[in-house]
Amino acid sequence: LTCDTYATAEEQSCIGVGPRHVCTKSFETDRGGAFEHAPGSGGPTGCREAYLTVMGDDGFLAGVLILLHTVRKYAYVDRDFVVIVSTAVTQPIIERLQEECVRVIQVDPFYQNELAQQLVAKSARYKSGYWVIKMFVWRLEEYSKLVYIDGDVYFRQSADELFCSPVSPKVPIGVTPRSSQDESAGFNAGMFVYQPNRATYEGIMQKFLSLDQDSMLATSEQDFLNAYFKGRYNLIPIDYVMKHRRMVKESKSWDLRRVHGYHMNGNPKPWSPLWRSACAYPDGHGQFIDQYESFFVEWWEYYYDYVQKAMPASHADFRLEAADDPTGVFAKWDPAKGCDQ
Repeated sequence: LTCDTYATAEEQSCIGVGPRHVCTKSFETDRGGAFEHAPGSGGPTGCREAYLTVMGDDGFLAGVLILLHTVRKYAYVDRDFVVIVSTAVTQPIIERLQEECVRVIQVDPFYQNELAQQLVAKSARYKSGYWVIKMFVWRLEEYSKLVYIDGDVYFRQSADELFCSPVSPKVPIGVTPRSSQDESAGFNAGMFVYQPNRATYEGIMQKFLSLDQDSMLATSEQDFLNAYFKGRYNLIPIDYVMKHRRMVKESKSWDLRRVHGYHMNGNPKPWSPLWRSACAYPDGHGQFIDQYESFFVEWWEYYYDYVQKAMPASHADFRLEAADDPTGVFAKWDPAKGCDQ
């Protein structure tokens, strides 16, 4: 990706990232479609581009904090940083995010949505309404371009160039391919560059709601978005934001210096004590725990940089600060029980 990212740099300070970013406690809520802003009007301070992530519950707080920290650490251009949270995210965590000087938008995925309420009872995937709030990202028409990033991504170089990915009404989304071998395999929905559009949002929801419940329960948001945008996306180099498991599986194929960020998809997450336990990995992956270790350690390096504390010499001593561990994972952790807790 190449372009003059400075040519479109914001003249005013933005909420979130950049050398002149401002600290404004911004909080908005959506109540059954009430969230409306004039297209192209910009965010609260007028910024027209933004990074964006979503939180379905309190458990992803540490991930979002380090995503923000690493984007902010390497950013040269001012842009907003937006966190869309579901109603499953508690008020203390919303306040914690506001302290980080980002724009927080709360979306109720179940408001007057009987189908969503039914799905919650049938699948843990829908418990927090994560699927619905991830689709809400197309509603932010006040921005001209956004970069959506899952909360389990961290950056090790500037992410500014992602905004160079061309998008248009005909090709509305820029993505990294799902496979390094077969472009027809579709794309990874953990990061995408896009132009928000209310009609796109309505089209996505209309298509989703036309599925029967069995199909809804069987599909992931990634598979659904691949079907919806089939043939209408622009490819970003796969090694720009790389899945850490691909880096292990295909280590000889990639130049580490080219990788701007890693997507720590699947379980375990870096902020879980289980990352050091082979039993926590999917079948066939636990045997590679030694190769995975460097990615988890790098995430923790950024965490200790964020909290401005010395990193413990022993990996066994890595732990979140209490304020960053709202579900008390580390307080409850018993190394002797391993995966049985």
